[in-house]
Order: sequence, then structure tokens, then C-alpha cells
Amino acid sequence: MKEKILLLITNLDYGGAQRSFSKLSYELDDRYELYVSVFNTYDGIAFPMKGTLIDLDIPGSSHVPGKIYNFFKRIVKLRTVKKKLGIDICISFLEGADYVNVLSGIGERKILSIRGSKSHDETIQGWIGVVRRKLFMPLLYPFADHIIAVNEGIVRELREEYGVKKVPVDVVHNWYNIEELENFSKEEISDSESAIFDLPVISAFGRLAIEKGYDHLIKMYSQLRKRVPCKLLLVGDGNFKQNLFELCNTLNLKYYDWASDTLHEKYDIYFLGYKENPLKFVSRSTVFVMTSSSEGFPNALAEAMICGVPVVSTDCPNGPREILALDQNTQPKLKVEDYVDFGILMPTFDVASSVEVWVSVLNRLLEDDDLRKDYAKRAGKRIRQFTRTLILNKWFNVIES
Repeated sequence: MKEKILLLITNLDYGGAQRSFSKLSYELDDRYELYVSVFNTYDGIAFPMKGTLIDLDIPGSSHVPGKIYNFFKRIVKLRTVKKKLGIDICISFLEGADYVNVLSGIGERKILSIRGSKSHDETIQGWIGVVRRKLFMPLLYPFADHIIAVNEGIVRELREEYGVKKVPVDVVHNWYNIEELENFSKEEISDSESAIFDLPVISAFGRLAIEKGYDHLIKMYSQLRKRVPCKLLLVGDGNFKQNLFELCNTLNLKYYDWASDTLHEKYDIYFLGYKENPLKFVSRSTVFVMTSSSEGFPNALAEAMICGVPVVSTDCPNGPREILALDQNTQPKLKVEDYVDFGILMPTFDVASSVEVWVSVLNRLLEDDDLRKDYAKRAGKRIRQFTRTLILNKWFNVIES
């Protein structure tokens, strides 16, 4: 008889955690009796899922009493689901789902998949952030049966800052279907989209969210374009979009808004919105950048490495260095660029003079064909180490231990 596994997540909209959740559902469905549960689907389902979907249909709330009420309602409803189905293992993705997973336990094994830094996540703020870091995490994480972290930095945080001393914690990176992603990168684009690439292009893709640092990227680009003709391409959607549009106006940058404008070659910055396949744009760019303030194991960075372009990333906690450098020792906060094994690591934008460092490095990359080709080749070799078979075996070892 197959074990019954319940995958739990807060939402199924567009995001790296949701994409990894979707991929895992496909791999577990053949091996186990799989159920997939979500707090609600009000924002839609961005990625296809395998398994039987169970929508708890409990909304979020904008005020504290509503948040508390819905939190306990989710716990009660999920506990009922676990009992009714006779769940053997519940695997949760994202912090809110982790809490509900632990508190709804009926004796099943509870596995938490922690996808990003908690100590450096700038969206965890205010008094609620204090409660999460000082109360919820150190109180609830030790009640998990097993924790999966996507990088070594998260393991250090859990052990040193959140009191997770006895719970087994394993690092399991994301995996990638290299052949499939290479095919995506080679897909054709339209004639109007081709107009974007009449100059060197700096590309990025992901949610338009404050923690992704796109405001800093735009400010940096406004300085870079004074030195070398180039364009900036952003693929993705999110709640920080309007802020970025306003910043472009302030800096006198002409931008393309996918929702309202006609696409042509005369824009400085191109906002393409959500695209099912962003890689066909990244592969045609000159360099890919990631400007996040914190990450887990960034899919955008990893997938860009398949596209035959060099990658440049903030040395933010915790994932980029683990992907781009062989030396995994903790480094002091970068103040200058670090040309590591498979890409270029850069200071985060809270470091003084970071913009000038970024401008200098990207200027060099845009003008140095040999350097670009060298780093593009290195990146392509590195990402082939994160194969499906290797990573899935680690998942199965945790699930079946």
C-alpha cells in the first residue's frame, strides 16, 4: 500500500516556491498516494499540479483579529483533512504553511521545506515580524520531524538563531530538467519582441516585489546607460510594479508597460509582465542579473545559467554564493565585486558605493566579449550538477527515512 502524502502550501500563485512545489508534486504522484492542499486559490493556480487538490478555501485578512481567526481555522480544517484521509506524511512549503502543518498534527510525520532566509528577509518586519522570529519560529520549528533547507545558510540560521538543535535538517537543492530548459531558451520570439534586442540587453526575471531589488537595478541602470548604450528587460509581474513605473518616470527613463503600450525599439526599460517562458528572452540578452536582498535557492538565477549568458548576482543570504562559488565558507559582506567560479557576486545595495561597483562591472561585461563567453560557458557547466535524479534521491531518502 502506498504511503499517503499531503503537500501543503499557502498559495499557488507565481513564485519560486510554488514552482518547486509543482515540480515535486509530479515526482511524488507516481510513488505515493498524493494530496495537495492550499489555504485558498483566490489568486489562481500558476503552475500545474499532480495529486488530488484540496482547497481549504480560507482567506487571508488585512487586520490582526482576522489573521488570528483564520490561522486557527486553517489548523482545525487541516487537522480534519489529515484525519479523514489518514495522512502518513505532511510536507509544507512556506512559513505560514509550516506553522499550520506543525499545529495540525495527528501523529503523522511533519516535514518542513524552508525555502529562504528568515533572518535576512526584509518582508518580515514590524511587531508581527518580531513575533514570527522571536516566538513562532523558535517555538514551532523544533516540533517538526524533519526539515529540508534549500541551502546551507538556512541550516546555520535554524541551528544558531531559532533553536532547532535536535530536529534532523538536510540540504536539498532545487533540481532542473536541463534539456527541457534549453529547449525553452531556444523558442522563437515575435518580430516585435525582437526589436528589444537592437542594443545590448541586461535581463532579469521574477516577481516584481520589493525584496527582488528591482528599484536598485533601475537606479543603477540609469547610471550605466550613460557609459554604454544598453537596455533593461524585466520579465514578471507583482505588487511593486507601480512603484517601479513611478521610479522610471522620476529618472526620465522611457519604459514599456506590457498592459498598455505598443512594443518597439525606442524604450529604455521593458516590463514584459508574466511570461510562461522567460528563458527565450534571457537567452537573447547580453547578461542576466539578480539584485535580491535575500534568497533561498533562486530558480531565476539557476535557469538563466542554462541560457548561455553570464550571470551577475548580489551576494545576498543565502543561495547565490552556494550556486556560483565552489568555496562555501561564509564571506564578510562584500564591498566590491567577487569574480567567483561560475559567475560574478556583487555587494547588496545597502552597501555604500554599491551602485558604482555594479556600474563598473556591468560596463566591463558589456564591452568584453571574451569575459562574457567564459562566464557563460562556466555557468552552463555548473547548473548541470543540479540534476533531477540526484536531487530527487535526497527527497526520497528524507521521506522514507
